Amino acid sequence: HFAGVSGSRAGYKPVVEYCGGTEIGGGFLAGSLLLPARPGMFSTPTLGCRLTLITDAGRLSQHGLGEPPAVGELAINPPMLGSSQRLLNRDHFKVYYEGMPRLTNGQILRRHGDVIRRYDGGSYAAQGRCDDTMNLGGIKISSVEIERACMAAGVEGVLDVAAVGVSGTGGGPEKLVVFCVRNGTTSADELRTVFSEALKQRLNPLFKVSAVVIVSSLPRTATNKVMRRVLRDTLKSAAPNGLAAKSRL
Repeated sequence: HFAGVSGSRAGYKPVVEYCGGTEIGGGFLAGSLLLPARPGMFSTPTLGCRLTLITDAGRLSQHGLGEPPAVGELAINPPMLGSSQRLLNRDHFKVYYEGMPRLTNGQILRRHGDVIRRYDGGSYAAQGRCDDTMNLGGIKISSVEIERACMAAGVEGVLDVAAVGVSGTGGGPEKLVVFCVRNGTTSADELRTVFSEALKQRLNPLFKVSAVVIVSSLPRTATNKVMRRVLRDTLKSAAPNGLAAKSRL
């Protein structure tokens, strides 16, 4: 979207946008009129903010240290202007710090949950939320792409879907599970077959749906975003006997 807004249609006029926690104004990436601007990208970390990318291999790639281009989960090196110190009705440490790696100086990194790509020259591009992407057979793909393909199958009575990737009890590749809100009698097994075929036709012939879970509604935030992490946690706790036992929750 921003690539189009700031691109040829607008005569390549820069859009000064920032990325961060909009609820309290804690931005960590921003555009700048003083640095080279690329359509749809951020020019620099915000004032006083230090960033680290955690790659899939677990390597910590820090901004401004001559690091090569990288993509990974963005983590913040505290402190940062505008960042929260506590949360209402939630454990602040558990949400932002639990399980995060430490730098060589012992400082623990702060989680934010965004996948970010850093390019040559230091520009950054947002790739989506960590819990909105999955790795299917070594191929990274967003939940939104999966969901669009499933909805495009045109199954009568399917009202909404949400896709999540889950690892088996013994580890290994992620398995694709689709939560489905439907007003009809199409079974979970039938939906799994139809959705798998839709993914093969529209996205990748190697993709398949391991299970479909029928639900009455999808958990959403106050701003109507699907809370896929809640769905993933539900799968982990609902049925230790495997995905087959989870066809309906």
